[in-house]
Amino acid sequence: DLAIAGYKRIDIELNSLSYTGSKELIRNILRLEDVPETTQQLIYSRSMGNPLFIEQLTSYLMESGCVNKKGKVTGEVGYLSSFSISDIISSRIDRLTEQVRECMFYASVLGLEFNVKVLTQMLNTDPIYELEAGVKNRIWNELDELRYIFTHILIKDAVYQRMISDKLQRLHQNAAEAMEIVYADHLEENAEEIATHFEKGNQLDKAAAYYDRAGGFYWGEFLLERSKQNFQKSVDILEMTSGKTSTEYAESLFHLGLLLHYMRDF
Repeated sequence: DLAIAGYKRIDIELNSLSYTGSKELIRNILRLEDVPETTQQLIYSRSMGNPLFIEQLTSYLMESGCVNKKGKVTGEVGYLSSFSISDIISSRIDRLTEQVRECMFYASVLGLEFNVKVLTQMLNTDPIYELEAGVKNRIWNELDELRYIFTHILIKDAVYQRMISDKLQRLHQNAAEAMEIVYADHLEENAEEIATHFEKGNQLDKAAAYYDRAGGFYWGEFLLERSKQNFQKSVDILEMTSGKTSTEYAESLFHLGLLLHYMRDF
């Protein structure tokens, strides 16, 4: 029971695809009426019916020229026996253009789902070509004209984990600053996300300020536990960066104290 008014919990067990189901998925990816049996057996035996593995392996075979237009395996594929799904995802990423890969790095910092306006602000250019290439290569899908979502969290994570810490910090700071511009009229409701990016970008004073604003916003929405979490993050950061004798720390602690008094949480 989720204990959320108006909602109920539903558990769905997701099993591997059957041989027939996997064949249908492969057929759709290759855009063929029928798939040669040898190709079907190769992909199914290697993927064990895992839908993501099937999708990534089929796309890899197609992009690397290992299958022809009729879906027949024409290249050497013995090495695939040692390939994990992460290896295949990484190999597919490597085949993309530098511009598309860079766009993927920026998008991965924004999360599984990302806002096109924020991404555009971060890149300082319209990424329409890169977004289309990502959809074509099954990296992400379009939710609407403003939002895209990675097709799987493993793909997003594979991209994110390729970056060294210095670049990650820089991109998270970039993301926070882009959000300040894009969400200029709605900073309070986006304050927690902005704070998170500033924190990961090692801009701790700004992170603390936005966590404090987020605490105030959630209090106003009567999301008291979430408000408490954000006020507490602000207090913890300021204690570390400014010390308990600083004015900023005192103000943040005062806000947390007011909330706890309101909640009768002593």
